[in-house]
Amino acid sequence: MNIFAIGDVHGCYHTFKEMVEEHWNPENEFLVQVGDLINKGKRSGKVYLLAKQLQQEYPYQVFFLKGNHEQRFIELYQRAGRDKTIDQCKRDFIKRDINLKKAVDWMKALPLKWETPNVLITHAGISPYSKDPYGNNARRGVLHNRSTVKNVGKLQVHGHMIQSDGEPRFVEKSDAWCIDTGAWLGKNLTGIRISSEGEVIEVVKMPTHTKDL
Repeated sequence: MNIFAIGDVHGCYHTFKEMVEEHWNPENEFLVQVGDLINKGKRSGKVYLLAKQLQQEYPYQVFFLKGNHEQRFIELYQRAGRDKTIDQCKRDFIKRDINLKKAVDWMKALPLKWETPNVLITHAGISPYSKDPYGNNARRGVLHNRSTVKNVGKLQVHGHMIQSDGEPRFVEKSDAWCIDTGAWLGKNLTGIRISSEGEVIEVVKMPTHTKDL
């Protein structure tokens, strides 16, 4: 099975939906989204509902990872006024009759990594300086790392660090792709198709849909 990894969506429902429908092949690919599915964009609730639908339809092929914005939502869902964008995100969920407690439980259960013998996918990458890479609140863990990414002996794919030019970035020394290309800023949503051996087959850049701007 190939792997189709998708970068930070941040509530860009129409862009995400098009990426999945036009570029993911469920017949022979896993779908892995690197986290930060929600927040900042206009339609976080619809993105969440689509994610749940995809999981139900393809329970053994579709995987969503936890990002720092899911973690932020978990921490603040009962505490209004602490984060303007999270408050907006919660209002969007409520508007769509989404139970916040159930949504939080879903986010809590999201894994921090998706891994095969040849590929490691996380939200922010493995830092060479982290003593606790899988700690939810570790400053340089896979939810929050903004330092360099170390070579772990296999291809890494991560998001989190917005590429200001909207172009995905490969760092040869780390053998790592960063695919956060600023969808919510009106740039691109990036998908990367990878073979089971860890070879990159295709990089797909989808400009942010006008309805998500």
